[in-house]
Amino acid sequence: MLSDARFRQNLLLANNHHLQAIAALQQVIAVDSTYANAYINLTLAYINLGQSANAIGIL
Repeated sequence: MLSDARFRQNLLLANNHHLQAIAALQQVIAVDSTYANAYINLTLAYINLGQSANAIGIL
């Protein structure tokens, strides 16, 4: 099992990668808006989960 510090580090790193993915997908939305929008919504939900974990003291 990961230590709390390692878990936090991994989640923050994953959030950063997802933010980078959002920026890249926003540049290609015109190509395939359905896929891009679905991925962005999923990523935002993932980030919200991380923020919720932070709010309740997990992070």
